Amino acid sequence: MRTKLTLRTNNNMITALYARLISILTYTIFVSILFPFSHSASAQTYPDKPVTLIIPFSAGGSHDINARVLTSVIPDYLGQPMIVKLMPGGGGQRGVAATIAAQADGYTLLFGHNFLDQLQPAITKLNYEPLEDLITVWKLNDSVPVMYVREDSPFSSAPELVEHARKNPGQMVFPSSGKWGFSFTVGSMLFAAEDMQVRNVPYKGGGPVKAAILSGDGDFAFAPFSSVGELYRSGKVRILAVAGPDRLDGLADIPSFAELGYPSSGTAMERIVMAPAAIPDDRLKKLREAFSKLYQDPSFLRLMRQLGENTNALSGEKYESIRHTQREEYRQLA
Repeated sequence: MRTKLTLRTNNNMITALYARLISILTYTIFVSILFPFSHSASAQTYPDKPVTLIIPFSAGGSHDINARVLTSVIPDYLGQPMIVKLMPGGGGQRGVAATIAAQADGYTLLFGHNFLDQLQPAITKLNYEPLEDLITVWKLNDSVPVMYVREDSPFSSAPELVEHARKNPGQMVFPSSGKWGFSFTVGSMLFAAEDMQVRNVPYKGGGPVKAAILSGDGDFAFAPFSSVGELYRSGKVRILAVAGPDRLDGLADIPSFAELGYPSSGTAMERIVMAPAAIPDDRLKKLREAFSKLYQDPSFLRLMRQLGENTNALSGEKYESIRHTQREEYRQLA
């Protein structure tokens, strides 16, 4: 009698478990039928939190200055704030590596430039491959650097400075943003062409380089005009030349490197926003659409002009098509 009771109890438990399982399965099927696009709808909410923009340089440089304008307007089209994270070191390589290592979910982007993306890998061994590990969201603009000195410098022209460096090898101090960074590369092109020997002192970005010039710890440097424009207008620095093929608007009396016979090709810095290459296509599309709308915003365009920057933008798709070509050009240059 006790055995029959036990069997009956076990049967009841099994029946109850089956009923519970059927109930769960029925509910799951019902939800999947009722909400067939729930996963897709979740994807369409991107971004639902702030997006981090890594700048691989210190505060006060041209990327930092450009990012202040960018991040003040892009939330209108992205729907979320864009938060700047400064991550200097290794000539920009620390910030690039951190972006590549981040989750490819569209919430971590890199604000770099062509020298980091295409030149450095062509001439030095890295622990990453930008052409494979990163993809372009948008090219914001480009900048040709200027050669500048402190206002009390004994040099009033680029030829005077170049001649002095030739006659006094190893004496002039050249602060730069790190090996094969923007200012280092432009300087190296000039030094090789004009047989100049200077002492390069690396810093973590254009901001510290400016501080070195102002404190007298450096003799001359290169930077985008937007980075030193305020110092120039206030009389704290003197601009000797535009390190490119043409004179700049607003600096009509300052000669270009092309006029002076110095290297002027390949000196432009292209500021680019990039994402880890594995970012989902729909999220990359949303980012690119936000930047496209940004470049139709009158207030953004006005603020960029006030910085002294152009808006020579390229879509992510178009910039992707020239990255490999420019890499090969830099390889030949190196």
